[in-house]
Amino acid sequence: ILKLQFLYFIEREEHGMGPKKRLTTFAPSPRNKRNVRKHQGVTVIKNEVKIQKPTMHVVDASNWVHTSFHAIPETVHDIKGQPTNAVMGFTNELIRLMERLHLNTDMIALAFDSGKTWRNSSHPSYKSGRKRHPTLLPQIPLCHEAAVQILGKQHCLSQKGMEADDIIAELAVSKQIGYNVTIHAKDQDLFQLVQNGVTVESRRRQMKLLYGIDAIRERFGVEPHQLAEYWALVGQPSDSIKGVDGVGPVKARDLLVAVGSLNAVWDPKYRDTVEKVCGERTAQKVLSPESREAAFFGKRLMQLPSPEPCPGWILPPRNSLQYRGPQEEGLNFLIETLGIIALQQNYKELCEKQRV
Repeated sequence: ILKLQFLYFIEREEHGMGPKKRLTTFAPSPRNKRNVRKHQGVTVIKNEVKIQKPTMHVVDASNWVHTSFHAIPETVHDIKGQPTNAVMGFTNELIRLMERLHLNTDMIALAFDSGKTWRNSSHPSYKSGRKRHPTLLPQIPLCHEAAVQILGKQHCLSQKGMEADDIIAELAVSKQIGYNVTIHAKDQDLFQLVQNGVTVESRRRQMKLLYGIDAIRERFGVEPHQLAEYWALVGQPSDSIKGVDGVGPVKARDLLVAVGSLNAVWDPKYRDTVEKVCGERTAQKVLSPESREAAFFGKRLMQLPSPEPCPGWILPPRNSLQYRGPQEEGLNFLIETLGIIALQQNYKELCEKQRV
C-alpha cells in the first residue's frame, strides 16, 4: 500500500470549521516533503487530497476553454482536420476534476459566458484588448456540448446577460451551511469571493494552488472583499480598466489599509492621510474628480456579485447539481463526434470506478 507522506495544511477558519488551526495529517519524508508547501501564502498541492466535507465545485468553464486553447498546440485536430486543442484540454481537465468527486455527496457546476452583458454597454472597450482566435470560436460550443454529454445538462449553467464570473458569484454567495465551495479558475477577478468556506483553486503545471483568506491577504495586502476597490485603483488591463494615475499596487494597498475603503479616499477628513501615503503631488491627481469617477466606474465593472441584477436568473436547486457520475454517452461523443481517442481509456476507467 502506497503511503502518502506529506504535509497538508487546512485553515479551519477558511472552511467554516471554527477557530483557525493548522492541522498536520501526515509527517513528511525527505523524498515527499515538497508535495505540499506554502508559497506566498498559497497552499501548493502536488498530490491529491480529498476533504470529506461535501464540496460544491464551481468551474469557470469559459476560462478553462481559453487556457486549454493556449496550452495545447493547434496541431491537435479531429478526423476532419478541424482543430480540437481547446476541446481536448477542456475535456481532460473536466475528467481530472470528476475523478476527485464523491458520488451523491459533492456538487459540481460549470459556468459559461453567454455573450455581451451590461458591462459592454456601460464600457464599450470592456475586454476589447483580448485577441480573438478564429480557430477557437468553433470549439467553444463543442466544449459546452462535451460537458453536457459527460456530466449532464443540469450541471452546465449559462444565462443571457451574465458572464461566467457572475454565475459563479451567485453560487458562492448563496453557499449554505454544511458544505464548502471551491471555485476552479485562473481568473483573479474571482479572488474577491473568497470567504469562510469558499476558496479558489488554480492549477499551475502539475500543482494545485489553493487560495484562502490568508493567501489573499498575504498576496495583495487587503481583504478579499476589498479587491474590487484595489483593482479600481490599480487598474486591470485584461478588462480594459485604466485605474487611477499614479497609483500602483503598493499605494493602492496602503490607501485601503489606511482609510478602509474607496469612499474614504475622497472623504475630506482623510485628505492628510491620502497625502501622507501618496505624496502631495500624486495626491492631487488621486483626489481629482476625474480620478474619483474612474475609480468608482472601475469598481462597478469589477465587483462580484454583479451590482446589476439579471432578469431571468434563477438559482439552481442544490440537488440538481449533485454529482452522480459520468454519463455513458459521453464516451461516444468523445470518439465519434470529436474524434478524441486519447481520452478514451481515461473516461472508461472513470466510468468503471464511479459506476452507480
